[in-house]
Amino acid sequence: MMTHYEERLEQDQGEIRARLGDLVKNIDDAIVQATTAMLDGDDELASRTVIEDHPINRLSRSIDGLCHSFIVRHLPSAGHLRFISSVLRLTISFERIGDYAVSIAREALLLSKHLPKSVAKDIKLMTDQSRANIKAAARAFLDGDADLARDAKQAAYDSRRAFGGLYKDLVKVGNKHSRPPQDLFAFLITFYRLERMTDHARNICEETLFSADGEIKTPKTQRILFVDQHCDRLAPLAAAMGAKAYPVSGVFAAAGFQPAVGVQPQVLDFMAEHGLDGEPFAPMAVPTEHDDLVDYDLIVCIEGEARERIENLPFRTVLLHWRLDGYDPQQLLDAEGIQIVQEELSVKLHDLMNLLAGDEAH
Repeated sequence: MMTHYEERLEQDQGEIRARLGDLVKNIDDAIVQATTAMLDGDDELASRTVIEDHPINRLSRSIDGLCHSFIVRHLPSAGHLRFISSVLRLTISFERIGDYAVSIAREALLLSKHLPKSVAKDIKLMTDQSRANIKAAARAFLDGDADLARDAKQAAYDSRRAFGGLYKDLVKVGNKHSRPPQDLFAFLITFYRLERMTDHARNICEETLFSADGEIKTPKTQRILFVDQHCDRLAPLAAAMGAKAYPVSGVFAAAGFQPAVGVQPQVLDFMAEHGLDGEPFAPMAVPTEHDDLVDYDLIVCIEGEARERIENLPFRTVLLHWRLDGYDPQQLLDAEGIQIVQEELSVKLHDLMNLLAGDEAH
């Protein structure tokens, strides 16, 4: 039988869950209204969506107030404390999702005419998936269901990955010069806001895992592709060094613009002598399709220029160029030359991983 204190604690926590559920519903309504206003050219609906963001913000602040009162009243620990700390972070995420809906509504008011069919189709698809991701993530949190959170997180990741290819439709519309720049900008903002909603759905899932199981978000593993001309010297060497030095913080690959049959024997000998595994980095061609490149967080070109040769670079993939002082591409690398290059690559690799993962890089 529950004590009076336990009953009061459960009652107060139940009120927070109920308010959070109301917030999720109001935000979902805002997303529907904002995108419908854009798809239908409904200025009145767009304006109403902007105004109705004020009650959403007030509800979010009221939840924060309940959380602070809960802490003062109950001095929670363990699972209850994790729940309250997660709710305080979630109200920020939900409020931002509401702001994204307002942003879409404001862009709808600026359109000169109805959307092209391709763009309208993409916005409808992104809206449906973003709403589904947010609802599943919110349900997982409200139910304290870690398994559902993991499934919803994967679904949000899959949606986010698929969204990248839709930007091609915007490029096609822009190339036709059939819309003023203001419209193209509005479409881009809408795509980006819907993407960010799905990103927040993943954050909600991570808060659920923390609240329900105490599972702390692990640092992100960076996926890095090293590129050179033939993938027979620099790229496989850098990838092998990264795989040995940072097996947890990074996943490394190597590719070449004109891949050779195999890695240079001198480089393979050097790798073997220094405990580097070159086998996973046999020469392969640099990916050219967006869906293949989107898996990489970072592309590092060590030889040649890559920007003009990688035309479908995803929005969130960063491209860097490294210049090595000790490398002469006109000369065949000997043991001494490889050693000089390896030392310079080691410094650059350390600096890069320190930027990406900090002192936890390993």
